[in-house]
Amino acid sequence: MPAKMPAEHIAKSFDDELAQLNLTLEEMAKLVQSQLQASLLAIEQGDFKSAEKIIIRDKEINSLNDAVDRQAVRLLALRQPMAVDLRLIVSSLRIASELERMGDYAANLAKRLRVIAEGRNAVPKVVDATVALGNLVRLQITMVIHALVQRNADLARESWLHDHIIDEQFSKLSTEIVEMMSNDKGLVVPLTHFLFMIKNLERIGDHSTNIAEAVTFIVTGSRMIEAIKPKVG
Repeated sequence: MPAKMPAEHIAKSFDDELAQLNLTLEEMAKLVQSQLQASLLAIEQGDFKSAEKIIIRDKEINSLNDAVDRQAVRLLALRQPMAVDLRLIVSSLRIASELERMGDYAANLAKRLRVIAEGRNAVPKVVDATVALGNLVRLQITMVIHALVQRNADLARESWLHDHIIDEQFSKLSTEIVEMMSNDKGLVVPLTHFLFMIKNLERIGDHSTNIAEAVTFIVTGSRMIEAIKPKVG
Protein backbone atom coordinates (compact mmCIF):
# COMPACT_ATOMS: atom_id res chain seq x y z
CA MET A 1 0.00 0.00 0.00
CA PRO A 2 1.27 3.54 -0.76
CA ALA A 3 2.38 5.49 2.27
CA LYS A 4 -0.01 8.13 3.52
CA MET A 5 1.04 11.76 3.36
CA PRO A 6 1.67 13.39 6.75
CA ALA A 7 -1.26 15.49 7.94
CA GLU A 8 0.90 18.61 8.14
CA HIS A 9 1.97 18.13 4.52
CA ILE A 10 -1.64 17.82 3.39
CA ALA A 11 -2.58 20.91 5.41
CA LYS A 12 0.24 22.96 3.89
CA SER A 13 -0.65 21.82 0.39
CA PHE A 14 -4.25 22.86 0.98
CA ASP A 15 -3.16 26.24 2.33
CA ASP A 16 -0.92 26.77 -0.69
CA GLU A 17 -3.73 25.99 -3.12
CA LEU A 18 -6.10 28.25 -1.20
CA ALA A 19 -3.54 31.04 -1.29
CA GLN A 20 -3.15 30.61 -5.05
CA LEU A 21 -6.92 30.86 -5.49
CA ASN A 22 -6.88 34.11 -3.53
CA LEU A 23 -4.03 35.47 -5.65
CA THR A 24 -5.84 34.61 -8.88
CA LEU A 25 -8.99 36.39 -7.70
CA GLU A 26 -6.97 39.42 -6.61
CA GLU A 27 -5.13 39.55 -9.94
CA MET A 28 -8.41 39.31 -11.79
CA ALA A 29 -10.00 42.09 -9.73
CA LYS A 30 -7.05 44.43 -10.24
CA LEU A 31 -7.06 43.79 -13.97
CA VAL A 32 -10.76 44.69 -14.14
CA GLN A 33 -9.99 47.86 -12.22
CA SER A 34 -7.15 48.66 -14.63
CA GLN A 35 -9.38 48.04 -17.65
CA LEU A 36 -12.03 50.42 -16.33
CA GLN A 37 -9.42 53.07 -15.58
CA ALA A 38 -7.99 52.77 -19.10
CA SER A 39 -11.45 53.06 -20.65
CA LEU A 40 -12.29 56.15 -18.63
CA LEU A 41 -8.99 57.79 -19.55
CA ALA A 42 -9.63 57.02 -23.22
CA ILE A 43 -13.11 58.57 -22.98
CA GLU A 44 -11.74 61.67 -21.26
CA GLN A 45 -8.87 62.19 -23.69
CA GLY A 46 -10.54 60.93 -26.84
CA ASP A 47 -7.80 58.33 -27.17
CA PHE A 48 -9.46 55.99 -29.62
CA LYS A 49 -6.22 54.17 -30.46
CA SER A 50 -6.09 52.63 -26.98
CA ALA A 51 -9.55 51.10 -27.42
CA GLU A 52 -8.18 48.09 -29.27
CA LYS A 53 -5.67 47.32 -26.49
CA ILE A 54 -8.45 47.43 -23.89
CA ILE A 55 -10.62 45.10 -25.93
CA ILE A 56 -7.78 42.62 -26.44
CA ARG A 57 -6.88 42.57 -22.73
CA ASP A 58 -10.37 41.36 -21.90
CA LYS A 59 -9.15 37.92 -22.95
CA GLU A 60 -6.77 37.97 -19.97
CA ILE A 61 -9.72 38.41 -17.63
CA ASN A 62 -11.49 35.49 -19.27
CA SER A 63 -8.38 33.32 -18.82
CA LEU A 64 -8.18 34.20 -15.14
CA ASN A 65 -11.86 33.33 -14.78
CA ASP A 66 -11.12 29.89 -16.21
CA ALA A 67 -8.19 29.53 -13.80
CA VAL A 68 -10.42 30.30 -10.80
CA ASP A 69 -12.91 27.70 -12.00
CA ARG A 70 -10.19 25.04 -12.25
CA GLN A 71 -8.64 25.88 -8.90
CA ALA A 72 -11.95 26.02 -7.06
CA VAL A 73 -13.24 22.77 -8.53
CA ARG A 74 -9.97 21.01 -7.65
CA LEU A 75 -10.16 22.23 -4.06
CA LEU A 76 -13.77 21.15 -3.72
CA ALA A 77 -13.13 17.73 -5.25
CA LEU A 78 -9.92 16.81 -3.48
CA ARG A 79 -9.80 18.74 -0.21
CA GLN A 80 -13.35 18.53 1.16
CA PRO A 81 -13.12 22.00 2.77
CA MET A 82 -15.34 23.08 5.65
CA ALA A 83 -16.62 26.28 7.29
CA VAL A 84 -14.95 29.52 6.11
CA ASP A 85 -12.73 27.68 3.61
CA LEU A 86 -15.77 26.13 1.97
CA ARG A 87 -17.51 29.51 1.83
CA LEU A 88 -14.41 31.07 0.27
CA ILE A 89 -14.04 28.43 -2.42
CA VAL A 90 -17.72 28.40 -3.37
CA SER A 91 -17.90 32.21 -3.33
CA SER A 92 -14.78 32.49 -5.47
CA LEU A 93 -16.74 31.01 -8.36
CA ARG A 94 -19.39 33.71 -8.01
CA ILE A 95 -16.83 36.49 -7.55
CA ALA A 96 -14.90 35.44 -10.65
CA SER A 97 -18.12 35.37 -12.67
CA GLU A 98 -19.00 38.89 -11.49
CA LEU A 99 -15.51 40.14 -12.35
CA GLU A 100 -15.70 38.57 -15.80
CA ARG A 101 -18.92 40.47 -16.52
CA MET A 102 -17.40 43.69 -15.19
CA GLY A 103 -14.49 43.17 -17.57
CA ASP A 104 -16.93 42.72 -20.45
CA TYR A 105 -18.60 46.03 -19.64
CA ALA A 106 -15.24 47.81 -19.44
CA ALA A 107 -14.39 46.42 -22.89
CA ASN A 108 -17.79 47.55 -24.17
CA LEU A 109 -16.92 51.10 -23.14
CA ALA A 110 -13.83 50.88 -25.32
CA LYS A 111 -15.87 49.52 -28.24
CA ARG A 112 -18.20 52.53 -28.05
CA LEU A 113 -15.21 54.84 -28.32
CA ARG A 114 -14.66 53.81 -31.90
CA VAL A 115 -18.13 54.95 -33.00
CA ILE A 116 -18.32 58.29 -31.16
CA ALA A 117 -15.03 59.71 -32.40
CA GLU A 118 -16.65 62.82 -33.86
CA GLY A 119 -19.87 63.10 -31.86
CA ARG A 120 -18.13 63.24 -28.46
CA ASN A 121 -16.78 66.72 -29.26
CA ALA A 122 -20.33 68.06 -29.50
CA VAL A 123 -21.23 67.00 -25.96
CA PRO A 124 -18.24 67.85 -23.70
CA LYS A 125 -20.41 68.09 -20.56
CA VAL A 126 -21.71 64.57 -21.13
CA VAL A 127 -18.14 63.34 -21.59
CA ASP A 128 -17.14 64.90 -18.27
CA ALA A 129 -20.22 63.57 -16.49
CA THR A 130 -19.60 60.06 -17.85
CA VAL A 131 -16.03 60.09 -16.59
CA ALA A 132 -17.22 61.40 -13.20
CA LEU A 133 -19.72 58.53 -12.95
CA GLY A 134 -16.98 56.11 -13.94
CA ASN A 135 -14.73 57.42 -11.19
CA LEU A 136 -17.47 56.74 -8.64
CA VAL A 137 -17.57 53.17 -9.92
CA ARG A 138 -13.78 52.96 -9.75
CA LEU A 139 -13.92 53.99 -6.09
CA GLN A 140 -16.47 51.27 -5.42
CA ILE A 141 -14.25 48.67 -7.08
CA THR A 142 -11.26 49.83 -5.04
CA MET A 143 -13.26 49.40 -1.84
CA VAL A 144 -14.54 45.97 -2.77
CA ILE A 145 -11.05 44.77 -3.78
CA HIS A 146 -9.70 45.86 -0.40
CA ALA A 147 -12.64 44.14 1.28
CA LEU A 148 -11.90 40.94 -0.62
CA VAL A 149 -8.16 40.96 0.07
CA GLN A 150 -8.50 41.94 3.73
CA ARG A 151 -11.61 39.82 4.39
CA ASN A 152 -13.21 43.00 5.73
CA ALA A 153 -16.99 42.81 6.05
CA ASP A 154 -17.26 46.47 7.14
CA LEU A 155 -15.53 47.65 3.98
CA ALA A 156 -17.70 45.31 1.92
CA ARG A 157 -20.75 46.95 3.48
CA GLU A 158 -19.36 50.42 2.70
CA SER A 159 -18.83 49.54 -0.96
CA TRP A 160 -22.30 47.97 -1.10
CA LEU A 161 -23.91 51.17 0.24
CA HIS A 162 -21.82 53.29 -2.16
CA ASP A 163 -23.81 51.82 -5.04
CA HIS A 164 -26.75 54.05 -4.09
CA ILE A 165 -24.66 57.10 -4.99
CA ILE A 166 -23.84 55.56 -8.36
CA ASP A 167 -27.49 54.78 -9.02
CA GLU A 168 -28.53 58.35 -8.19
CA GLN A 169 -25.91 59.85 -10.49
CA PHE A 170 -26.79 57.42 -13.25
CA SER A 171 -30.48 58.30 -13.02
CA LYS A 172 -29.73 62.03 -13.05
CA LEU A 173 -27.37 61.79 -16.02
CA SER A 174 -29.76 59.55 -17.96
CA THR A 175 -32.52 62.13 -17.58
CA GLU A 176 -30.25 64.94 -18.70
CA ILE A 177 -29.11 63.02 -21.78
CA VAL A 178 -32.69 62.19 -22.82
CA GLU A 179 -33.62 65.88 -22.49
CA MET A 180 -30.64 66.86 -24.64
CA MET A 181 -31.72 64.34 -27.28
CA SER A 182 -35.23 65.83 -27.29
CA ASN A 183 -33.90 69.36 -27.70
CA ASP A 184 -31.35 68.63 -30.43
CA LYS A 185 -32.04 65.80 -32.89
CA GLY A 186 -28.52 66.16 -34.26
CA LEU A 187 -27.13 64.80 -30.98
CA VAL A 188 -29.29 61.67 -30.90
CA VAL A 189 -26.64 59.32 -32.29
CA PRO A 190 -23.68 60.25 -30.04
CA LEU A 191 -25.91 60.62 -26.97
CA THR A 192 -27.44 57.19 -27.57
CA HIS A 193 -23.96 55.72 -27.33
CA PHE A 194 -23.34 57.63 -24.12
CA LEU A 195 -26.57 56.23 -22.69
CA PHE A 196 -25.23 52.75 -23.32
CA MET A 197 -21.88 53.71 -21.80
CA ILE A 198 -23.30 55.03 -18.56
CA LYS A 199 -25.55 51.97 -18.34
CA ASN A 200 -22.42 49.83 -18.64
CA LEU A 201 -20.90 51.77 -15.75
CA GLU A 202 -24.04 51.35 -13.66
CA ARG A 203 -23.99 47.61 -14.31
CA ILE A 204 -20.33 47.38 -13.27
CA GLY A 205 -21.43 48.94 -9.99
CA ASP A 206 -24.19 46.36 -9.61
CA HIS A 207 -21.74 43.49 -10.13
CA SER A 208 -19.42 45.11 -7.60
CA THR A 209 -22.20 45.02 -4.99
CA ASN A 210 -22.62 41.31 -5.71
CA ILE A 211 -18.95 40.82 -4.89
CA ALA A 212 -19.44 42.79 -1.68
CA GLU A 213 -22.26 40.41 -0.77
CA ALA A 214 -20.02 37.43 -1.49
CA VAL A 215 -17.24 38.86 0.70
CA THR A 216 -19.73 39.38 3.52
CA PHE A 217 -20.85 35.78 3.22
CA ILE A 218 -17.25 34.54 3.29
CA VAL A 219 -16.44 36.50 6.44
CA THR A 220 -19.69 36.24 8.41
CA GLY A 221 -21.60 33.35 6.88
CA SER A 222 -24.57 35.71 6.55
CA ARG A 223 -26.23 37.51 3.69
CA MET A 224 -25.48 41.21 3.28
CA ILE A 225 -28.98 42.31 4.33
CA GLU A 226 -28.68 40.31 7.54
CA ALA A 227 -25.14 41.54 8.16
CA ILE A 228 -26.03 45.23 7.95
CA LYS A 229 -29.10 45.08 10.20
CA PRO A 230 -28.62 47.36 13.23
CA LYS A 231 -27.94 45.54 16.48
CA VAL A 232 -30.73 45.64 19.03
CA GLY A 233 -29.92 46.38 22.65
